This record gives sequence, C-alpha cells and structure tokens, in this order.
Amino acid sequence: MDSGEVFDAGQVRTPTKRMKKIKLEMYDMDPAVLDAFITAVQAAAAANATFAPLAAAITALGTRLLQYHTKRLASANADALAVSAAAALTDDRPGMETAMTNFANAVEGMPGVTEADILAIHLKLRSAGAPIGIPAQVQGFVAKAGDGPGTIDLSGEPVHGAAAYIYECSTYDTPRTWTQIKLATKASYTAAGLTSGTMYAFRMKAVGTAGEGPWSDEAVMRAP
Repeated sequence: MDSGEVFDAGQVRTPTKRMKKIKLEMYDMDPAVLDAFITAVQAAAAANATFAPLAAAITALGTRLLQYHTKRLASANADALAVSAAAALTDDRPGMETAMTNFANAVEGMPGVTEADILAIHLKLRSAGAPIGIPAQVQGFVAKAGDGPGTIDLSGEPVHGAAAYIYECSTYDTPRTWTQIKLATKASYTAAGLTSGTMYAFRMKAVGTAGEGPWSDEAVMRAP
C-alpha cells in the first residue's frame, strides 16, 4: 500500500567527510526507513552506558528526530495537505541526515569506543580493504635511446599496489649476468654510464608490501 510519502532522490545534498569506521548509507533510505533507522540508533545509544558521555548529543539527536518524525507522519496523510507536508519533509531531510552524521562522528571520536560498541547501537562498520598481494608483472616494458651518449630510457606501465620498482641490466650475453642498477619509486628510469655501441638487456619488477612481483619481459637496446 502506498503511504503517500514522497522522497526526492534527486535532491542535492552537501557531501560530508567520510568516517573511518562507521558507514551510514542514508542517501537511498526512504523516509520511513530513515526514521526507523535513526530511532533505533538513538534509543540504543540512550540505553547503553558506554555512550553516557554523549548524553547531550543523544538528546539533541532525539529532538531533531522528533521534528523529522512529525513531518514524516504529516506527509503520509492522504488529504489535501499531503503535498505541502511532503515538500516540508523533503526540505527537512538534509538536516536530519546532517544531525545523524554529526552523532555518528561523535560516536566514532569517543575515546576507547570499540567496534562492538558501534554495532550495539545499530550502526554499520566499513569493511576493511583487502590487502594487496604480490604485485603483478610489469607490462609494456620498453627501452629507448636516451638524450645523451651512453643513456637509455626505460619505462613500463605502473603496477597497482607497487611501492617501488627494481631495474636490472646485463650486457646482451648468454647467459645473462644481471646487475641491479636502480631501486625507484616510479615506473620509469634513465640508465646512464653505459658504453656506447654495446647491446644491453634490461628488466624490471614491482615491489609491494607483500613482496616482489615477477620480472618483466626483457627490453633490448644498443647504447647510443
């Protein structure tokens, strides 16, 4: 059954700073769901001794909630006043969301508050980002003549999660005798001090917090 409530999903809201732990997800809630959500949070926080230091904030949230609740019920009435009441509710929603966000910030900023405390008052937690594993192989690794004699420009595609890159060089012999020539933070480097006219092979790999990735394909170039 249609309650007669109106939710303007296109209404512009002022972005708020992302909290580290708490995830509110209020934007897509219809008015009744938002009302019920904040009511549950406010009641649980008021009944939980852990949040006694936030008594003033809990009271302020309850006062703001009562205003929103009253307007929501008025907007649901199937009478001639419903349209204007619904408009008033739409206008009031950003203020209600701001009040809830301010309260959640106060909860997150409490000294000693635990994740269990946050969950106990019906607030959600952000999921921890999955750790990045071993970096992938560098792709598109190439060697090009540098700007001066004995220089070769090396570059590859940046690898997600890489903190650094290792570059190695060998004369173009079989077997290769690899020597590390650079540990850099960028996926490009100019090898210098090479012997002009000599053929060189180069390779690089990405290094992340979980370890070193595989070597790239070789890039071969004669030093100018």
